[in-house]
Amino acid sequence: MFAELVNCMKGMVSESRQPAPAPPTNTAEFVMNSLSTRLPEFVYYPDNGCTFEVWYNRYEDVISKDGATLDEAAKARLIVSKLDAVTYARFTSHILPKRACEISLSDTVATLKDLFGHNTSVFSRRYVYLKTQRNGENLRDYTGLVNQRHDMAEFNDVSPEQMKCLVWICGLSSSEDADIRTRALREMEDNPQTTLKELSAEIQQFLNIRQDAALPERPVSSHINAVDSQNRKRDPPSPCFRCGALHWSEDCPFLNKTCHDCGNSGHKRGFCKNFKTKKKQKPKRKRRTANNVVIASTHVDAASTSRIYRPVQINGKTIRMRLDTGAEVTLLSHADWIAIGRPTLQSPQITLRSANNKPINVRGRYDCSFVIDGQHGRGTCYVADTPSLL
Repeated sequence: MFAELVNCMKGMVSESRQPAPAPPTNTAEFVMNSLSTRLPEFVYYPDNGCTFEVWYNRYEDVISKDGATLDEAAKARLIVSKLDAVTYARFTSHILPKRACEISLSDTVATLKDLFGHNTSVFSRRYVYLKTQRNGENLRDYTGLVNQRHDMAEFNDVSPEQMKCLVWICGLSSSEDADIRTRALREMEDNPQTTLKELSAEIQQFLNIRQDAALPERPVSSHINAVDSQNRKRDPPSPCFRCGALHWSEDCPFLNKTCHDCGNSGHKRGFCKNFKTKKKQKPKRKRRTANNVVIASTHVDAASTSRIYRPVQINGKTIRMRLDTGAEVTLLSHADWIAIGRPTLQSPQITLRSANNKPINVRGRYDCSFVIDGQHGRGTCYVADTPSLL
């Protein structure tokens, strides 16, 4: 009995001295399982900078060094296994009719970088980075946002010319510059190496083409009441007070027709208010000589006629001017001249007289742009001591 017990003890001691079998530390399966546990799942979220390139740059050393015993196909399988469901579905759809196991490691990485990279150009990301503002975040979150956008913008690789172009575009912040800003961003995306001089020239060419394209849409400008050395028929400064059409009142087709509303002749129906009082016979309009112009009505002798006023926009300012079909020049009162900003006056080169042969003091003349009844034009205004007359 004792001998059997001794033999049993000897057997147990001999078994305990035998080395335990080593775990499969060098097997591919063990390495795959270990790396799969350590690597997080890749979720594509470009707005926060979560691209595949960022994920792969972070874990490339883990895959290549800790998985040195794995072959290229196993590493490719490991990477594909870490894609989330949406990313995996998009990847496998893109490589059809091939399967993921048929794609090499280098092609797998290149395809994933292309499919799941930034959805905007690097220049656009730099533009967004420079426009970063704090919108209610606490300082820690705002600091993290700045760091994140700086990293996404790849500012370590920006050149001086690219920086100048960025600042130039960021300065186009008004709504009027929206088209220019969009065009400039597109130009920088297409050619990131564009210099500021080249960008400015490209935008200027774009503006010139846009301006030329708008020319057929603009109404033909008429030079209204311009005084020159030759007598020639001019376009009227405003619609006819007899019928509302754009012609001189003496050429009106209703000049000898009778209105059925008021019974008076000389105007179209609906324009009776301009003929409520019987007008005195207008003095015969004198033709002007080279430097002497007669104004048919001024503040002295116009009280007996019905006054018609028109709003006229001169140099961006709206002036209320009285229509005077007898005036051969456009007159601007001294007060209205001050109201439009006191533009520089030139020598008048003419003398003005009223219909009763009284001289009119002319302070000077200047060329101006104007808008009347939606029509654009240029002409010469004479600043005089009279009311503003068309």
